[in-house]
Amino acid sequence: MRVKRLSILYLKTIYNILLVGVLFGLLFFGYYFAYQTFSNDPYDSIDVKTEPITITSKDSVEKVARELRKKELIIGRYQFQMRKSFSKYRTQKFVPGTYWISSSLGIEDIIAILTGERKQVDERNQ
Repeated sequence: MRVKRLSILYLKTIYNILLVGVLFGLLFFGYYFAYQTFSNDPYDSIDVKTEPITITSKDSVEKVARELRKKELIIGRYQFQMRKSFSKYRTQKFVPGTYWISSSLGIEDIIAILTGERKQVDERNQ
């Protein structure tokens, strides 16, 4: 009887430890995702590279985000999509054209350039 009671106590303790671990992991992931989405940190401000991005009038936010991520100009495509959805640019469409985007720009800066709200600074010649 005593062994059975200790076994149940042991299982409850293990369950509680696992539950706390899972909750901590979810909170950490949520914080990390929100920070990467709503901060304006650049992808890489040390090893700066500039890549061309061509946008057509038919390109969706998802396609642009995928292309930016593939060229390693943003941290994540879901962060880009979410940031566009919650920013002041949510109702604006991307302006078609070819842009030279730097990895030293934050998501907000890239969206501002692609929507025509901000002039592009060519960092290749500096």
